[in-house]
Amino acid sequence: MPSMGFALVVDPARRRRGSGVATIRAVVEHLDVAHVRLFFGSVEADNIASIRCLAKAGFLLRSEEPDFDGMLHYSLDH
Repeated sequence: MPSMGFALVVDPARRRRGSGVATIRAVVEHLDVAHVRLFFGSVEADNIASIRCLAKAGFLLRSEEPDFDGMLHYSLDH
């Protein structure tokens, strides 16, 4: 099964305007990745804004416990 991971950084001056969610949705809906069925995103456990962003984009938490680096992992089955 094809999968894809990505990193997203939003300019602090542009935060809280929906650009993170819009960017994630644009990536997963782009025709060039139509063959990809599983997308991943990882977030530091204390990064509430990014957690909410992934959730709003439809990503689901894969494990309640952070990994050894303090990251929570999310996925979207497309």
